[in-house]
Amino acid sequence: VLEPQLQPQSRLVSIDLVRVFAMALMVQGHTLDVLLTPQVQSASWYNFWLFCRGFTAPVFMSLAGFSFALATMKRFEEHTVLGSAVFKRLRRFAFFVLLGYSMRFPVHSLRDFKWIGADGWRAFLQFDVLQTIGLTLIVLELLLLALKSKRTFAISTGVLGMTIAFIAPLAWN
Repeated sequence: VLEPQLQPQSRLVSIDLVRVFAMALMVQGHTLDVLLTPQVQSASWYNFWLFCRGFTAPVFMSLAGFSFALATMKRFEEHTVLGSAVFKRLRRFAFFVLLGYSMRFPVHSLRDFKWIGADGWRAFLQFDVLQTIGLTLIVLELLLLALKSKRTFAISTGVLGMTIAFIAPLAWN
């Protein structure tokens, strides 16, 4: 009896499921922010819900980093040489940045740019989750290209991550 050979799975379905769950929470959160009245938003349960909703952006960021690591380790050598694989990834990551800014576009038409005030520009240039993910992944891809070693890359990103974690509170103040 011949048994069918199972093909190795190229994706981790669990990561995709968590992404779908996080996206659903993100859509639900933005929808409720718009639809709920101020009286409902002042209820005690709403603050707890708002606290829990705050986890969706970190989940997206963590999954982006985890997915980057999995995909990179699979074909590490392709990402240490400037070529089509690197350019494809850089375009994909730049798309996240552009998508983030397009969602904050301050006018309905390019003709209205002359009417944008300082507040409009400030809101447009605000760095949000998509821009953070996109720019971070671009930096990681460029680091891979520059360092060319798994060990050096791991140490460098660990040091960089710890530095950012310790400097962030100072920058916030």
